Amino acid sequence: MNCIITDFHKYDDDLYFSDAGVLDGQRLVVGFNPVLFHEDRSSRQEKIQFFETYIQNENLGLKNAKRDRDHDTTKTRIICELKRLKLKKYYHDPVLHPIKVGNTLKNGSTKWAESYKNENTPVFADIYRIP
Repeated sequence: MNCIITDFHKYDDDLYFSDAGVLDGQRLVVGFNPVLFHEDRSSRQEKIQFFETYIQNENLGLKNAKRDRDHDTTKTRIICELKRLKLKKYYHDPVLHPIKVGNTLKNGSTKWAESYKNENTPVFADIYRIP
């Protein structure tokens, strides 16, 4: 990474640039803002933490289901949360494993509900973690 950084020249306090040459008669200049880079990375990490907490709460809700849960509805709800947080490209599509949840009724009998456990894994688990 040092060889790339040395190719950049300081424009001002928040911007570095590098001349990437000419392509099809157009001059290409690459700009890099380290402050914005750090802020974007921190924001992304906060969103990832928020989504991990969301998945834990979603799994807890699915584990305590009193009625049957629909597979497609559950999957869509998780995907919508990924899209809302703009994290879709960092996670695989949710993998839902069916589970049976038993609930004891007032008369002492057990009612079984079909639910799911979500295993949503990051595409690149450690690349987007800030040390």
